[in-house]
Amino acid sequence: MKRHTVIWALILIGAGALLLVESLGLLPTGVRAWGLIWPLVLIGLGVWVLYNVSVRRQPVAMERGSIPLAGARHARVRLHHGAGRLMVGAGSAPELLLSGEFSGGATLRTHREGDLLVADLSPTDPARAMFGPWGPNSPFDWSLRLNSDVALALELEVGASDNRLDLAELKVNELTLKTGASAADVTLPAHAGQTRVRIDAGAAGVKLRVPQGVAARIRAEGALAETAVDTVRFPRVGDCFQSPDFDTAANRADIEIHAAVGSVQVL
Repeated sequence: MKRHTVIWALILIGAGALLLVESLGLLPTGVRAWGLIWPLVLIGLGVWVLYNVSVRRQPVAMERGSIPLAGARHARVRLHHGAGRLMVGAGSAPELLLSGEFSGGATLRTHREGDLLVADLSPTDPARAMFGPWGPNSPFDWSLRLNSDVALALELEVGASDNRLDLAELKVNELTLKTGASAADVTLPAHAGQTRVRIDAGAAGVKLRVPQGVAARIRAEGALAETAVDTVRFPRVGDCFQSPDFDTAANRADIEIHAAVGSVQVL
């Protein structure tokens, strides 16, 4: 019998025993069985998590994949990543839209919308991706290289992960990042012209780096989020922070941040 099965069998036996003792009137006055069962379930869950992390975790295979550019001049990359680590940067071959290594496996799909190449990347097994470091398998570790000569729109949806996005050498005109309980370190494009950025963060720590020579306008809101902006480069103007030369700059980023809890830094 597997150990994790034994753990839950013992939890069920303990819960049943408590209900039996209560029905026989043997519990002290004011003590209810359900009040004891829920802590017991939480203890069992904690033991299961520790067992998965330290004993039961299985290694996952590293896959390599790429998507040909096929003459496209513009591309939209939609990436759905589970729990683990995500690295994104420049460096693909000129004939490719992207290439990378995908621990845990990835499904790559593409279609054309005229001159626009649309690529969708997602875990091969989405159900397993949700458990990440708490599940029986190693977390997803993806490293992705994009074409630096193609105008890009990036849409990233990530889970409980560590995200490192170095877009400095890429021509990203649109960036959408939706993140849960994670950490994200994002360097914006340095020579993309105008870049529209939207970040929706849950319980996350987000660090947004604006390269020197790039102007920015930053709007940030969050119920319990702590927001820190470099006000020397981006002084407050009304309800936003904005570079003095934002309206005339050749390279600029229009940034909108929605954060629930956690911290946001714009440097």
